[in-house]
Amino acid sequence: MKFIRFLFISLLILLLMPYDVTAKSNVVEVHFIDVGQADSILITYGEKAMLVDAGDNGDGETVSNYLKKLGIRQLEYIVATHPHHDHIGGMDDVIEKFDVKTVMMPDVSYPTVHYKSLLKVLKKKDITLEKAQKGMKIKLGYQVNIQVISPSKEAEYEDFNDYSAVLRLSHKEKSFLLMGDAGVEVEKQMLAKVKRKQLKSDVLKMGHHGASSATSETFLKAVTPGTAVISVGKNNRYDFPDKDVIQRLNDHHISVLRTDEIGTIIATSDGENIVFHTDNNLISHKKDK
Repeated sequence: MKFIRFLFISLLILLLMPYDVTAKSNVVEVHFIDVGQADSILITYGEKAMLVDAGDNGDGETVSNYLKKLGIRQLEYIVATHPHHDHIGGMDDVIEKFDVKTVMMPDVSYPTVHYKSLLKVLKKKDITLEKAQKGMKIKLGYQVNIQVISPSKEAEYEDFNDYSAVLRLSHKEKSFLLMGDAGVEVEKQMLAKVKRKQLKSDVLKMGHHGASSATSETFLKAVTPGTAVISVGKNNRYDFPDKDVIQRLNDHHISVLRTDEIGTIIATSDGENIVFHTDNNLISHKKDK
């Protein structure tokens, strides 16, 4: 009798739980936060959260407020893909405001005020900066795995963007490839040294904001994404994304989602399907023009 009563109470508590607690516990959400001409990606699974880049100088408040709105107080990981200002500019502010367990970045330094500010706050909060390099694995939850597939330990590049930490997130049958600002040279190396099944992904976060320096024809054929996400600012001075790159995506019948047109883009994966939406609306897939 006591067991039946306990079971009844347990079921009642479950039914009375808020929808987002029960429904979101088994899904991965990837938030491509609109930070203009910069990058910031939030990955959540249940109560665990991970941040990849934090926008430009001045975007720290935008990113922090976005996390707070979602009720996030702790970040399991922060990955700085590379120390350019449009990727780490707001990171010191985020680290200052949240409980952060681990911070990772490729083993390259960049003598700017943004880089120095990041090192300063890490020292203040006694957080060790770990090296993000090929082969490193992050487990965010059950069947939620993130692997660093570039750069390798011995990597040397002329273009600083190519040192970007390239991450592949897999959730059961679905996957995301996050390219940072990595370009064609990195793509060639990955095509030569990374197994095709580790490149093939459902969602491609485009390298270098859709610039012509990334997303080659050969690379697209290997990744075969259904959707490409471009983090880019409205009317930016670089004229990103490049028109030829957009045409390449269209030629491969890849849906294009852009933060300059939609704002923050949220991808929700249950491991079998991925749905894209904003805070309030589903996003219908259509080819860019």
